[in-house]
Amino acid sequence: MFLMDTHVQDDPSLLLIEENSVILDSLRDWLAMTFPNVLLIEATDRSNGIFLNRSESPDVVLMDISNLGRNGVERVRMMKAAQPAAAIFALVSLEHKDYRQAVMEAGAEACACIWKLRTE
Repeated sequence: MFLMDTHVQDDPSLLLIEENSVILDSLRDWLAMTFPNVLLIEATDRSNGIFLNRSESPDVVLMDISNLGRNGVERVRMMKAAQPAAAIFALVSLEHKDYRQAVMEAGAEACACIWKLRTE
């Protein structure tokens, strides 16, 4: 777990769940630059992500489900059940309309292709 503690308690919080360290570093840098007042909480595995979602109650969960296929839909459902108030933003590698729709129906507020994150 990584908490950037340079923020006040009233700032919004974001839980970033990413297993790939290169992608994690890139996302962390981009988020810190784009949203400097957001408390960033990191998890490098999905199990710890669910735990942190419950214990830290983030405002937003940004999770990469790109390598999970249909299991990604279930992972979104589990995250939403763990903290219903958190907005779930899922990153996918598939641009298939039906898959993205299934992710949204599982509880994600937004779904974007990880390779187009900066433009979508």
